[in-house]
Amino acid sequence: MASLCPQVEKMYPDRPMKLKVSAASAPFLNITPGKLSLTPDVDIQAYAILEDSSLAPLFLLSMRSTISTNITMSSTKITGSLQLGKMQLTLKHSDVGPFSVQLLQSIMNFFAANVLIPQVNGESPGREQGRDSQREGLSWEEALLPGLLGGEETGDGWRKRLRETQNWERELTVEKTELDI
Repeated sequence: MASLCPQVEKMYPDRPMKLKVSAASAPFLNITPGKLSLTPDVDIQAYAILEDSSLAPLFLLSMRSTISTNITMSSTKITGSLQLGKMQLTLKHSDVGPFSVQLLQSIMNFFAANVLIPQVNGESPGREQGRDSQREGLSWEEALLPGLLGGEETGDGWRKRLRETQNWERELTVEKTELDI
C-alpha cells in the first residue's frame, strides 16, 4: 500500500488493513433479450487494524463498473459469459490526505480482466483475445504477478514463496515489500 498511498505507511507503519465493501446505492439493472447488465455503485472503506484490534479509518473509495452477461439457453441448461467494463475509482474521502487512485484502478482492472473474469467464465486466466498466455505451463499467479510486481525476482523473492504456500493472497497482503510497485 506504501506505493499507492505513502501517507498510510507513514501514519500506520506495518499495520494490516481491512476493507469494508458496501453498496452506495441500488444498482441499475438492464434486461434485454439475451443480455443482462448490472451497474453497481460500491463504496470501499479502508481501515488500518491497530494493535488493540480497533480500526482507524484511512480512506473511502467509490467504484463503478458495468457487469454484463450474454445468456444462452438450450433445452437442458441456461449458460452465460460474464463481461466486466472498466472499473472507475474515485477518492470520496481521505483521513490520510489526498492521493491518486489511478495506479490502484489500473491494478484492479488488470486483475479483473486477466484473472477474475476468466475464472468466473471457466477459462484459463492469462488468456487474451482467444490466445494462450505466453507463459504456458505456469499457474495464473506465476504468469501474472511479475507484471504487477515489476519483473522477475530470484532467491527468496515472491516467486519462491508463491510456490511454497497455498495461501499466497494472505502472504502478499501481510508482507508489504511484496507489493511495492
